[in-house]
Amino acid sequence: MAISFIPIRDQLNIMQTSRNVARNKGAVLKRLSTGKKIFNSSDGIEEFSRIQRMRKDLNEYEKTTKNIKLAKSRLETALSVVDLVYEQYTKLAIKINDIPTNIGGWSATPTDTEKFNKILRQQLQNDVNVSIDAIKNLLNTKLDGKNVVNADGTKIELIISERDGVKLDVSLAALAVGTTTNVTEDNLKKLVYRADAAGTTPPTGELGNYNTFSGTTANHMKKSTLYDALTTAARTAYNNYNILLSNIETLSNMEDLSYVKKANTEAAISAMEDVDIQEEMVNLMQAQILEELSAEALKAIKDSARFVIRLVQN
Repeated sequence: MAISFIPIRDQLNIMQTSRNVARNKGAVLKRLSTGKKIFNSSDGIEEFSRIQRMRKDLNEYEKTTKNIKLAKSRLETALSVVDLVYEQYTKLAIKINDIPTNIGGWSATPTDTEKFNKILRQQLQNDVNVSIDAIKNLLNTKLDGKNVVNADGTKIELIISERDGVKLDVSLAALAVGTTTNVTEDNLKKLVYRADAAGTTPPTGELGNYNTFSGTTANHMKKSTLYDALTTAARTAYNNYNILLSNIETLSNMEDLSYVKKANTEAAISAMEDVDIQEEMVNLMQAQILEELSAEALKAIKDSARFVIRLVQN
């Protein structure tokens, strides 16, 4: 095979081309091994910048989804609490309504009926006290150190997106004992009537208040008045229950939207960043062919160099 001298400029071009071929093949192999085609700004400044922005959005969607889950957990716990408070107020109303209206006083020489009625009222009082304590404990339920329901009715503030300043304020009516007119702890804990030695009794159908007895007259409240007040408190709890349900549904819709945004962003990043395996395999084949041609060209340069050396030596 005849060997001819290759000009220096051509030799330099061949060597530069060979280096480029090797670099391109390495890039193709890297993309195939990682499945990614954008690694840094040198791979495409515009695409790289867009991917970085979308990754920030993706992180925000993930945070938002987490915040929504926490908010839903709090409202779902609050829903259970309010439901149980509703049950307690309803139970109290039923107990008050069931109080016999013809219980007499406590005479100097109490009859068996009076003794029985006193025990009956005391049992009722004990049940009422249990319900009052249950309502207090329920309204003190905490999640992550925070009350899930504010007994005083102040709104529950739920942060959804810190970056975008999105929050959900849930306003509930106060549920604590004492916030509904006449439903006071004082009234509810004075159901056991005790008249004076003369046997003074409250009017028929009304409740005497044990702690406010004075002389031959007792402060009292109509049974129907206290019953109506307790049903109002129960209705307030029921309304709060519906408010919580509505806000939980709102959060569910926000969660679904966040999932959709997250999925769309991931798909957009994938479309820009992920390699097309078929395309890259073609690129690899082309790189291998060019590599072989480069190797032949480099061999020719070496042969040319040896040819020149022999000429000089001769």
